[in-house]
Formats: sequence, C-alpha cells, structure tokens
Amino acid sequence: MKSYITIIATVLITGSVISQSTTVLNQNNVSANLQDEGFFFNNATNGTPGYEVPAGNGTHSIYTSAFWMGGTDINGQLKLIAQKYYGAGQDCWAGFIDVGFANTVPNPFGQTIWQVTAVEINNHILNYQSPGYIIPNDILNWPAHGDTTLGNSLGMLPYIAPFIDVDNDDIYNPSQGDYPCIKGDEAVYIVMNDKGNLHGSGGQPIGAELHYMIYQYSTVSGLEEVTFIDLEIVNMGTQMIYDFKASYFLDADVGNSQDDFVGCDTTRNLMFTYNGDAVDESAGGANGYGVPPALGVVCLNHSMDFSSSFSNGAPVPQSDPGMASEYYNVMRGNWKDGSDQLDNNSNPTDYTYHGDPNDPTAWSEVTSGNFPGDRRMVMSTSLGTLGPLAYFNTGRRNLSYAVIQAQGTSNLNSVTELYQLTDFVQNYYDSQNTNCFNAETASVENQEEIKFTLYPNPSTGQFVIQLPETVGALDVEIIDLSGRIIFSKIYFNTDRIQIELDESNGMYVLKTKIDSYSSTKRLILD
Repeated sequence: MKSYITIIATVLITGSVISQSTTVLNQNNVSANLQDEGFFFNNATNGTPGYEVPAGNGTHSIYTSAFWMGGTDINGQLKLIAQKYYGAGQDCWAGFIDVGFANTVPNPFGQTIWQVTAVEINNHILNYQSPGYIIPNDILNWPAHGDTTLGNSLGMLPYIAPFIDVDNDDIYNPSQGDYPCIKGDEAVYIVMNDKGNLHGSGGQPIGAELHYMIYQYSTVSGLEEVTFIDLEIVNMGTQMIYDFKASYFLDADVGNSQDDFVGCDTTRNLMFTYNGDAVDESAGGANGYGVPPALGVVCLNHSMDFSSSFSNGAPVPQSDPGMASEYYNVMRGNWKDGSDQLDNNSNPTDYTYHGDPNDPTAWSEVTSGNFPGDRRMVMSTSLGTLGPLAYFNTGRRNLSYAVIQAQGTSNLNSVTELYQLTDFVQNYYDSQNTNCFNAETASVENQEEIKFTLYPNPSTGQFVIQLPETVGALDVEIIDLSGRIIFSKIYFNTDRIQIELDESNGMYVLKTKIDSYSSTKRLILD
C-alpha cells in the first residue's frame, strides 16, 4: 500500500523563510499539480497523487516525479541532485542563485512560479495601449531579467525567462508591448536551485539554477492528455562537472499503485508503465480506472541512454536508492549497488524491459512472468561535460519531455496506443519552428541594424562607440534593466563618440538610432 505523508514545507534562503508555492496546470484533459521545490505531479498539501486524468474524474496516473542530475568534479567527487518523495530528502529549493559562486540571492520578483495563458498574451498584444487595460501580474512580473548587482560574483543571470521583445531594445517592458515567450495554450514557469540547503540525497551541490516551462495544449487535437516539460540546467558555480547525466524519476501509479508493470522503448526514447492485469481496481484510497490506460514519458530532444526500474519493498539491490552513489548508479542503468541489470538472456543491459509487452518473444514483464507491484522508473540522458557558465559556453543544457497517457481497449492494447500517440507527439514537437506559442497578432518587423563597435566592454564607465563612417546625426540611449533611460544624447557629424558614465556596476543596454534604423548592444559596467 502506498504511504501518504502530509508535509508543510519551508526553505531557508538568505536568512528568510520562503513558503513553498504550488499551482495546478489544467488547460486540457489533465490536471497537474506543480510546485517549486523539485517534486512534480504530487499534491503537496496531503501527499496524494497529483496527476489526474481525466481532469475532475478522481483517477490519477502519477503519484510523484522529479528530475535527477549529476556528475563528478575533477577530483572524482559526486555532484548530485536527486529526490523522490516529500519527507524523504530534498535537493531543490525555490529561488535564484548568482553566477560564479552559485550563492542564493534575495528574490527580486517575490515569486518563483508564473502561470500565463495564450489568451492572456493575445489580449495583451491587442490592448496594452488601451485605456483601462491592466496587465496581468504574471505578465507584468515575468522573470525576464535577473538583478546583476545581487550576489558576490557576477550577480544573477541577466536573462532568465524568454520573452518577445517587440521594440527590439533588449529589455522586457510589457507596458511597451513586450510579453512572455511561452509554449502551448498555457504554461507554468518555475525557477529552482540546488543551493538552498544540505542535500537530502547526500550528494554535494552542483550549483545549478533550474528553469522549468511546463505547458499544455487545448487547441491541438491529439494532445488533450499530454503535458510537456522543458528544463534548462544552468551551471552557476565554478566547477566542471564530468560525465554529466540528467534523469527523469517517475513513480507512475495508474490508479491502483499495486498492480503496475514498467517497460521502455529505445527507438522512441520512451519509458512507460501499464497495468499488470486486465482490470485496474480501486485500492488503498486510490480510484481504479477499470480498463487501464498506459502512461509514458518521452525525451523529445535527446536520446534515452539508460533506463532503470525498482519496486517498493523489493529486496536489495532492486529496491529504492537512498544514498548519493546509489542514485548515480541507477542513473547509469545499473542496480543501486552498481551491479548490472540482466536481460532475459542473462546479458547485461542498460535498458529495463525494452521489449513490447504485446510481443510474446520480446523481453517484458509479461514474458518474464513477474507479479505486478508498485514500480518506479528512471530514464537518463548523457550530456557530456557541464562547464561553469561564468567561464565556458558549455554551462547550459536544455531538455524537453512529454508526459503522455493513452487509453486502449485493454491493458496491453493501451501500450500499443501509447506508442502511436508518442509518435504523434514527437512529430508535432519536431514540426514546431518557434520557441513561443503562435500569437494571433504577434508581428515584429525586422529593422536594419546600424553597425558599430563598442569598446572596452566591460568597462569601468569610460567607453567608445566607433562607427564605420561619419554620420549626420546619431541618437544614443543607455537603458538599465528596469527600463529607465540613464543617458540620452544626439551626436552630429561624427564617427567616434566617447562616453563617460557614473553608474552602478551591472548590465545595461546601449541603443543607437539613425532615422528609422536602430541597433542595440549589451554594455557591462564592472
């Protein structure tokens, strides 16, 4: 029987206690509980399942899930983020850290979860100049820019959440028409880090800031029971992380948690769970589905390099990992003690039950004659070396996933339906050529740029704008990240301009304009 734990969570960041924030994403036929401390699809108020399909029906297919990631430093020390359940250790916390030292910083936004719909954005595009229009808070307070003055090193990231810059001034200003760049018909954006406290997994912190965009479609036929997840991992610290892996941990209880099987499809980069018998009964306080669906997670932009599973109450080493080394072993396709998984021919394998359960000749839990139970799954992607962002351009990794539920005529037919729906989702994802939703009236004309050189940059406040030739009149503006114009002047008949500023250290935007042409560059004062 699944144990439910009620947790009221707080976290200590820079001397102040910040309460856990939660929300629900329910744009389509899925109701998904989300929060900002690393656990997804679990109801944090009472420790019950938090992924309801169909929404409002009282049936759930996920108890909880989380992202694991880690690798080793130059000395072979394991850096790790891995957590499973409330009350069983925590490695992620709400909020931001700085670039360089990866220390937690005060939150300049006052929130770590933002929820925006395509309808709200289209309304903003049409009405931001209209009298009486009130910008929705999560559009107004979108975390486009971090405060580069916070922290002991380089401050926060100057750019955090993506946005559409309507006036091309490199600054997020919704009162001038700028708006969040989201995917889907509704998206939730969440920022977390792994430096809020000691890691419950026992792993040493990476110094990572994690940016999640979790989104759903209600206007695309076939995606009614799909939730998409984008994850950006940013190494804000000073260490190279070698053999870096990112993993998706999933405790997927399809209704009754005690009668599930698991498997994977290496050709589709898919791990999945399905009922081990024909009928999913209600049990342990959970409503059963009757004819059970199948649920899977597909990695949309990377290969699935390893998959593992373990069971609640199973003997060692097939039981849940609990120490840092055990988590990392599972992430590499082994049992938690580091021993190999063995397939049906007793050969080592990196993929657990990688055969179609409908195929009597393939390796699956069906052909292995296993007893169903409370299964957990992990799928992993190898991402090479994660360099520190402050010194290398290899300090970011982006991963995209989809959580997919498919209903068939039987427990095994649901797996077949899941394969087909996964192919549809992958094709849809691959066909999208934009990082933002398709705004009905969003149109920004490209402006021809003015070519100029800015040096030195960074500077102490004295710098030069060098043009390739003499111009009649050049309008120069310098703007801080709040949108305040701190310098404005028109220069005549010149190709070289020297400026001296007495402003705080940080990032600014320098904008030049000649007639209808304009261009911008980032200016760093250090």
